[in-house]
Amino acid sequence: MAVFKLIFVGIVIILFLTASSWILYKRELQNNPSLKENSLDFSTVYGFYTANKPSIGELPFYGDSKAGVTLIAYLDLNSTSSSLFMSEFFPQVKRDFIDTGKLRYYQKYYVTREDYLANTDRFINTKMLYCIMKLNKSAYFNINLGFFNGTEYAGYGISESQLKKCMEGPEPQELMNNIMEVQKLGILGKKQRLYLGIDNTNNLIIDGIPTYSQFRKSLIPFIFRVGESV
Repeated sequence: MAVFKLIFVGIVIILFLTASSWILYKRELQNNPSLKENSLDFSTVYGFYTANKPSIGELPFYGDSKAGVTLIAYLDLNSTSSSLFMSEFFPQVKRDFIDTGKLRYYQKYYVTREDYLANTDRFINTKMLYCIMKLNKSAYFNINLGFFNGTEYAGYGISESQLKKCMEGPEPQELMNNIMEVQKLGILGKKQRLYLGIDNTNNLIIDGIPTYSQFRKSLIPFIFRVGESV
């Protein structure tokens, strides 16, 4: 008898969770119609998740600190798609939404535990960027853009001895957190992922790099929800 009670309780819990998830999805679909529209346009996986989100903490960002909408991009330093994102996609986002105070942009990296263990170029270059971030936050974004555009590291007020000391020292905790997040958030194998949300909550997740028009269509409802105009 006790076994049947446990089975019954289990079924009730499953039904409750299923109903709750459906209600939350329908509510978000109502608030954000682009979720349904864009799912027809994207050839990549496109989803909405609320459970997990990237940690941005003290991570430097492009844009106004008062901007309510956040874009967090995981990019692969070894990927042509990521390079195109930074050279073609990002300048448009910066011009239309970051420079106008509507969007904060955070950069994170696709780097894996395997990269760390094998000390790959991807890991070494990502560590270098985290070292630069630690040594000179104001120079970090320019150097970050240079990495994606094929420009070599060019000082920016950071001495070679400072950088060498950081590179030969312990791994920055932010880098190790980044590696763990890639696995925890299920980005392994995807290499590029965008998180679009309001202050990094209720993020819309886009795997791969959309076209700018697709991204803009997804972004505008978030802009309206924080009371801004386009």
